[in-house]
Amino acid sequence: MIATGIPVLPELPPRLTSYVGIPLREDSTYTNAEGRDDKGIRKRGEKALESIQEILRKVLEADEAVFYCASAQKVPGVLEQLVLGWAAAYTGFGLLVLTNRRLFYFSMGKSGGWQKSLRMTRWGDIQQAKVSGFIRSKLRIRYQNGTSEGYWKIRGGDGKKIKQLLALFQGAGGGEVSPAQGMTSVCPDCLKPLTLGVYECSQCHLRFKDERSLMRRALLIPGGGYFYVGYPGLGVLSLLGEGAETVLCVTLLIAAVGNNDPAPLVIAGLLLMLIVFLHKFVAIRHGRRFVREFIPLAN
Repeated sequence: MIATGIPVLPELPPRLTSYVGIPLREDSTYTNAEGRDDKGIRKRGEKALESIQEILRKVLEADEAVFYCASAQKVPGVLEQLVLGWAAAYTGFGLLVLTNRRLFYFSMGKSGGWQKSLRMTRWGDIQQAKVSGFIRSKLRIRYQNGTSEGYWKIRGGDGKKIKQLLALFQGAGGGEVSPAQGMTSVCPDCLKPLTLGVYECSQCHLRFKDERSLMRRALLIPGGGYFYVGYPGLGVLSLLGEGAETVLCVTLLIAAVGNNDPAPLVIAGLLLMLIVFLHKFVAIRHGRRFVREFIPLAN
């Protein structure tokens, strides 16, 4: 086990303190990669800790302290980026919290509120982790169970700090290994590990949004998939786009009836129908990523 008193830099003595009841290493949480105190880092760190203080106090183990907090977003899939373009960058807001024992990812709303979705992994679960980029950094992680994921939109300074701590924790032996050997979602109420595809906690019976409901809403309601997973902005854009495409498609197919040369109208209508289903397919793929992070039905 990696101790809370492990030195981050040789010249900086460990300073274990607390904020809103959360144990933290002040010499790491509020400093940059060079070890200098930074008012901006402190302000962002304290704001982040305040937003997750209740759940973090509950989930932290004995001899565990926060070493750093950083805003990040999960990297969307390639297809989602191609179809959604710039809009894909405005989904998947989150907060990375690094402790001496684990890496946490809290799903956050755009306004900074916690969305009751929590994932975690132990340092020994990480097979490889790489930070790249300067102005904005990207974190790519491969786990012992063979899965991998990426986080982007990380401030350049935060990326340097994360890189420093990754080297520290992995150099100290990598830490403990969990049974999952990778990122695990846990119930926000009772902290029971959740099983992918089972959208009800087996211990406290908290229910979560599920893939079947996502698919049904995305197929039947224009923009319904995005509304379901909590992205009304994308839902409105999808509603307008799919709605216009559907109306135009129906109009073309109706106009083809009784037309002397219906082929061009039918082809155009079918192409529009294909585009509508492509948008719905992407919405389902995109929404499924959030559903699999376990969003409580109350959200």
